[in-house]
Amino acid sequence: MLHLLTRYRHLSLFIFFLFISLILLSLGRPALENVPKPSNILERAMLVVLQPFQRVVTSVISNTENIWNNYIRLVDVAKENNELRKQVLQLQEANNRYLEDLMAYERLKDTLHLAEDRKFSTILARVVGYDATNHSNTMVVDRGSNDGIQEGWPVITHAGIVGRTMTVAKNSTKVLLLSDPNCSVSALIQRTRDQGIVTGLTRKDAYTMKNVLRRAEIREGTIYRLTDQSLIELAKSDIPGYAITADTMARLAENLVPADVLAFMEGMQNKTYGNQRLFIKALENMLGKEQADWYKGIILQFSQADVLAALRPLKEQQFASKQAFIEALQTAIGAEQTAKYLEQILRFAREDETVISSGLGGLYPKGLIIGTVSKVKKEDYGLFQEIEITPSVDFSKLEEVLIIQRTEVNDSDKSEKAQE
Repeated sequence: MLHLLTRYRHLSLFIFFLFISLILLSLGRPALENVPKPSNILERAMLVVLQPFQRVVTSVISNTENIWNNYIRLVDVAKENNELRKQVLQLQEANNRYLEDLMAYERLKDTLHLAEDRKFSTILARVVGYDATNHSNTMVVDRGSNDGIQEGWPVITHAGIVGRTMTVAKNSTKVLLLSDPNCSVSALIQRTRDQGIVTGLTRKDAYTMKNVLRRAEIREGTIYRLTDQSLIELAKSDIPGYAITADTMARLAENLVPADVLAFMEGMQNKTYGNQRLFIKALENMLGKEQADWYKGIILQFSQADVLAALRPLKEQQFASKQAFIEALQTAIGAEQTAKYLEQILRFAREDETVISSGLGGLYPKGLIIGTVSKVKKEDYGLFQEIEITPSVDFSKLEEVLIIQRTEVNDSDKSEKAQE
């Protein structure tokens, strides 16, 4: 025992003095905590001796607490953080699914409305692949004979004709796209009603329309023109404005608007209304709803002011380019107003030479959009001209299509003819 104490004398002395200090501190503890006794010289000496050791112990305890709080306890926090990250990823995935569903709904909404308006019986299909060999312009959809699909049925979207079903398996169908030379549709120019046959050119960015009579006057590209109908649509889209002036009252009187109606309208003179909605509301307040509805058409015609009135002199003028049309607008209504309302005006002033299905041949229903005329090739000889068409459908972005059930359409056509 003595040998151990001698060998570890420093440690033994430390333990001894630590024990003595604890005893002295205990003995020196005040009876009342709020009334401390003055420390004696021995206690102060022990504090001086033990201060370095206490500082080391305090530092070790503090570092241990820091390690515990900042590292060991953070293991649970890290696990919780990982779980939260997984939940965030799951929520992001679910949000992406909802976003895709919403976008699919927006894409299909117009297509389904088309089917409802035209009373088509259709089957919705998703595009699952395209022909990888480039020998033909085809795609594959996820519907087949198990869904009642047959060969030769039309395939459409709201943008126009896609093609027709070609090879039908149990759960999938190959669709021949209209861009393929082996696919064709009887068509007509919507404006002139000239007929021809549209076929593919192996390119997905163009069709050709043949057998169009050479004397037909077909426009190339896009023109810009303000018509009565486009001005009416612009008036509905909050382009200013309307005002009742003395000239307006005189022109209404010339068009046999009753004097009592004009008398009520005098309360609206010298006021400018920012849009058609506000003007009609003011009319209804002055004349009553029934009278306002009765004379609304002619009053709107002669009460146009501001931008609408300045646009009217451009009516029926044709502009071959967008830039030329914009320059005419800037002259008529000013650069500031042109910049403000250009998008709305272009929406109703742009005119393309549209090509639609004619309904002949019994495959595609009449009135489906095929595309717009981009180029006219007219030779100095021959009976026909050839027209290049820009497709209305972007085949590279197709995700869902509608397959028209021709058997039901044919059956209904037969029953209608039998009734006649």
